[in-house]
Amino acid sequence: MPKNGWLTPPPEPKRPPKFRKSAKQYARFNAVSSFGLFKGWLRKTVDAANLTPESDLLDLAGGTGDVSYMAASRRPPAHIQLTDFVPEMLNVAREREAAGAACGVPIDFEVVDAQEIPYA
Repeated sequence: MPKNGWLTPPPEPKRPPKFRKSAKQYARFNAVSSFGLFKGWLRKTVDAANLTPESDLLDLAGGTGDVSYMAASRRPPAHIQLTDFVPEMLNVAREREAAGAACGVPIDFEVVDAQEIPYA
């Protein structure tokens, strides 16, 4: 079988080390760098989405889940698919879910490259 044949697994993607290392401080960075305005931006984003209790929310490149958890608290959808390219960011999002940030909304987490979205 050739090295680039269909049975050869794809190479492990390179993930930016800055996001891997800073995942735990990401929320603080957002707050400081936006002078605290990012919570208002999150509220406006969620409100503009017109989510209903029947909605499925795909949070693409969702990082630590800021948009997902704002949606869960303001306009809870039926389900959230929270994705990010950096597993460490999703680990922080899982910790937030365990702490109750999902407000009972079911959330699935998946490592996804936004340039190769696996959803139809």
